[in-house]
Amino acid sequence: MKEKLHSKFILLGVIILLSVSGCKNGDRTKSVDKTELVNLDETSVSISTISEKHNETNNSNQNTELKYDLTQPEKCVLSKELVEISALTMDHKSNIHYAVNDEKAFIYALEDCKVSSKYKFGKKGDYEGIEMVDNEIYVLKSSGRIIQYDLISEDVKRIIKTPLKTKNDAEGLGYDRKTNTLLIACKGSPNIERGSKYKKSKAVYTYDLDNDLFIDKPLFVIDDNKLESFIEYQDNNTHLSKKESKRRIKRALDFSPSAISKNPVDNCYYLLSTVGKTLLIINPEFQIVSIHFLDHSSFVQPEGICFDSNGDMFISNEGKGLVANILKFSSL
Repeated sequence: MKEKLHSKFILLGVIILLSVSGCKNGDRTKSVDKTELVNLDETSVSISTISEKHNETNNSNQNTELKYDLTQPEKCVLSKELVEISALTMDHKSNIHYAVNDEKAFIYALEDCKVSSKYKFGKKGDYEGIEMVDNEIYVLKSSGRIIQYDLISEDVKRIIKTPLKTKNDAEGLGYDRKTNTLLIACKGSPNIERGSKYKKSKAVYTYDLDNDLFIDKPLFVIDDNKLESFIEYQDNNTHLSKKESKRRIKRALDFSPSAISKNPVDNCYYLLSTVGKTLLIINPEFQIVSIHFLDHSSFVQPEGICFDSNGDMFISNEGKGLVANILKFSSL
């Protein structure tokens, strides 16, 4: 009897250790025991494939508190030429923001929310993502092509072709400094090949800048079933009605990433969705940390997200024909 009790306590201790997770637990899958995740390949992990044993303990201990007060932003209004701002990034050295405006082929430099300079990089097109790496700006087209622009020479260095197509509707572009890779979030199909098995999910791909290589398997896949399970777990601990819970699940299942950024402080991936007005946070082990439903009046059309070196968060909203803005949320 004593031996059985002793074994139970040992098992309980192991489970508790496994369940301690958050956004500061490392980077990519290197810090995760391979027995705890089912790898699609060496560079791709699906959120839907986390083992049930590990998932159950994580659900009961996951830290879902947001480090930002989404109700108290600092707001700045943008000029009319940025009414359709579609993406946002930031130079951590100068604290200058850079943005693109949907179909206009200009990179806008913003100081105190005012356009200080702009750079023409091509013809009109569906430009949905922007990211800064050193002195270069990368602009993402919804077709999956990436324009690499040099701010010093003020010229396009090259156009990077990827296997992504219009069906993938690539909208979010981020950067992982630790791995020197671009993050590409697809609003549309998660598949780049016929017969691929990703269904009812959204994918995030990577482009390796060191090796000048597009990784043709997703870094991670956000599965609808996982989103629904997460909301159900959260709502089980509240007094929400079934009707309200169903409404929240529907909003979560509408998730279609319009922007992505990796927080340099907590190492989490932050993904925005204009559809459903949601903010999804995923930790370095590719597990859902939290899902937040954004207020429609404050977040008219959230299309861009970035962070400064202190972890303060910036979200840009298209104006829908009225006035666009950037909201700043200081880290708590």
